[in-house]
Amino acid sequence: MKIPIKNAKEFAQQHELSQIIIFGYDGKEQHVATWGRTVEDCASAAEGGNQIKTFCGWPNSLHSEPSRVRKLQTSLKQLESENTRLKALLKDAQELIHAPTGDPFEYKLKYDAFQVKLKREGIK
Repeated sequence: MKIPIKNAKEFAQQHELSQIIIFGYDGKEQHVATWGRTVEDCASAAEGGNQIKTFCGWPNSLHSEPSRVRKLQTSLKQLESENTRLKALLKDAQELIHAPTGDPFEYKLKYDAFQVKLKREGIK
């Protein structure tokens, strides 16, 4: 990349811009750099940069996604996975609480099994 993101950021900040897309040509190759103040701005600028790349005939493999956006997407996937895991544990807990049993031994077995599950999941 001939245009450092740092330079795009500095230019945008100097001119009080929330997004910037820079297109350059050095006589041999085209270059595109984008920057956005927020994650939303960053994603929007990158989309604009990708549209310029498409217009100029660049292959989709050269389209980019900002690292800040990728990090948030990774975090979101992790949180969704954790949410699914916790929902399953909550369902198990609700079944234990509402289990119609008059046998204290049966309840104790279910309770102990649930405690083992919680420990396995790292929940105290």
